[in-house]
Amino acid sequence: MDVLPFFIFAIALCNLLIFRKIALRLQWVDIPSARKLHSGTPPLCGGASIFITLLIALLIHPISIPELHTVLACASVLFVTGLADDKYNVEVKLRLLIQCGVAYVMVNYGDCRITELGSLTGSEKVVLSHSQSTIISVLAIVGGINAFNMIDGVDGLLGGMTIVCFTALGYLFYIHDVSEMVFLCSIIVVATVPFLLLNTGIFCRPKHKVFMGDAGSTLLGFILVWLLILSSQPLDYSASVHSDTISTETISNQIDTILKPVTALWIIAIPLMDMVAVMVQRTRRGYSPFLPDRTHLHHTLLQLGLNAQLTSLLICIIGVILAILGIYFEISGISEEIQLVVFMVVFLFYLLITQYIFQIKYNLRKAYRLIYKL
Repeated sequence: MDVLPFFIFAIALCNLLIFRKIALRLQWVDIPSARKLHSGTPPLCGGASIFITLLIALLIHPISIPELHTVLACASVLFVTGLADDKYNVEVKLRLLIQCGVAYVMVNYGDCRITELGSLTGSEKVVLSHSQSTIISVLAIVGGINAFNMIDGVDGLLGGMTIVCFTALGYLFYIHDVSEMVFLCSIIVVATVPFLLLNTGIFCRPKHKVFMGDAGSTLLGFILVWLLILSSQPLDYSASVHSDTISTETISNQIDTILKPVTALWIIAIPLMDMVAVMVQRTRRGYSPFLPDRTHLHHTLLQLGLNAQLTSLLICIIGVILAILGIYFEISGISEEIQLVVFMVVFLFYLLITQYIFQIKYNLRKAYRLIYKL
């Protein structure tokens, strides 16, 4: 029996306890506010625990993945930026600028480029030019980073979604016999379990609770979107990547992808849909799409009367269902065109439901204010 997962779990747990003490001493904690309604000041140490555990695991068991050193360097930049944001509330524009810079480096030097979108219009693949590829790739990386960051708003949700997404992706790697990718996903999942236990307070007192922090959420979103792009795009495109006209024949002659590009949408479905729905709501109300508020799905469920545990569990169950649906589509050979249509229908249904619930909440609030004035 392989003892490495148990060893990684032990390292992650020790790291979490160590960084918890360090965070408390340095006052790296999450202070309650009008938007953050938790009690106490939990230390923001989950991200540090997972990142250091990942580095230790890769030192113990090195793996061969294209441009992994570039990925880890970019991840370190995001991690440090997240730490600074957790402590000093870095301005949104500066964070976005750093994220765009990291994404640009990944696209041009880290083999993390979206060159084709799959067979979405029939038998031929939708191939992107170099400029289109650069723009879409940067947007995808920045979007993935912020999707995971935005969903971190209730105990157990980010940890649960991390386990759901990386487990689903790891399973797809497993059935395609890509052992290095399976191991990387396993590290993230195993390292997240101790955090989830302390974050939800299942096996500890409330005063021992820990939070992930922006350092962890942006790191996990970055690693997930990198793996999704790496596994859904042709690997051997270095000869044509700098050409502004990449032909379909060139793409078809490259190494087959591990999974279809549309499958990546199902893996990251909940964080992606929540981010878009919230941005649509904020824009419709005349606010910046990056302005923090309480319009996320987890906020809505909490305001409807569910407690934190049920909210996280329900959202994670929906995430599991969507991930399983994506895996089924992937292994059953259903056309990418049909998969995209189904995903867009689910996405539209999600947007309509969340908009409807938000409108109900808005009307109730408005009626309450009128009654209070009377």
